Amino acid sequence: MGANETAAFDPCFFLHHCNVDRMFWVWQKKNAATETITLDTNPDDPGLSNSGQGPTPDQIPNQQLNFQTPLAPYTDARNNRDLTSQDCFDVTKLGYDYSIGSFDQEVRPQVPQTHDYIDIEGRSWEDISAKLRKVVDKARNPAVVSFDSTAFEQATPDTTIVPLQYSAQGGDSPIVQIGRGRFKLKTNLTVRNIQKDRMAGSFAVYAFYKKDGKLYYIGQRGVLSRWERKNCKNCTKHPYTTVSFAVDRVVPYVSNIRNVVCYVVGHDPSTGKLIQHKLTQDKPVPYSATSDPTPNPTFHLITSYEQQLLQP
Repeated sequence: MGANETAAFDPCFFLHHCNVDRMFWVWQKKNAATETITLDTNPDDPGLSNSGQGPTPDQIPNQQLNFQTPLAPYTDARNNRDLTSQDCFDVTKLGYDYSIGSFDQEVRPQVPQTHDYIDIEGRSWEDISAKLRKVVDKARNPAVVSFDSTAFEQATPDTTIVPLQYSAQGGDSPIVQIGRGRFKLKTNLTVRNIQKDRMAGSFAVYAFYKKDGKLYYIGQRGVLSRWERKNCKNCTKHPYTTVSFAVDRVVPYVSNIRNVVCYVVGHDPSTGKLIQHKLTQDKPVPYSATSDPTPNPTFHLITSYEQQLLQP
């Protein structure tokens, strides 16, 4: 699947694209977008024109694309014309549908509840705790509050956010009490600015924490990428990627970001042998920084408090 010329010969290609199509259909149903969809007309979006990688059959160079652009050679036999994206909004009109699966539910609540997603910044657990109480008091919906705890002085949070309970197995997120709200406390190790060009084709990122001179496994994430990236406009526009790992079970050991070790693991395209590169950390930078990607990856501990939904 790493090259356009051979991707369609891999059965995984069809499974992958069918699942993307299914997830988009689930999103359409949840957002009342089965008949009409709003097109993002941001002029900086390279997808609005075929100028980047050239026209497909029956298109002219530099043609502007929209939902009415003919999708030759796919035809609407009933109306004797080429299909358009508009014709494909409602998949049931194309003769198929999907059964209930992940991200979907057969019975939807009559009054769906939503979360308010809020990012806050602070220099310590105490600072975050004070801001968090204000957020909880003002939020109209249950809140999910996230912040970067990478550079915090490693001190135990004050008594208002010490976990109330853990599951007997220790795998679930701890529950904390903040004001009148009860929250799930979650922590993710997020690795930003991983340069895709360091590895040909798809690769995996492995995360470990160091303790007493040994490495302990946190998790792994796969990254899909082409064997040859320079001919792909989207690939050259997005040379970096980000991965995240849930670390709720081992937070005490990864609270110092310098105890985290990550490797990129892939294959040599000519021999098939495994290749691995250790990611060198830059010093922690604010997660909200909007500057260009730094030369080396940055490691962050992103903590979030997810307020438990109220029973309808």
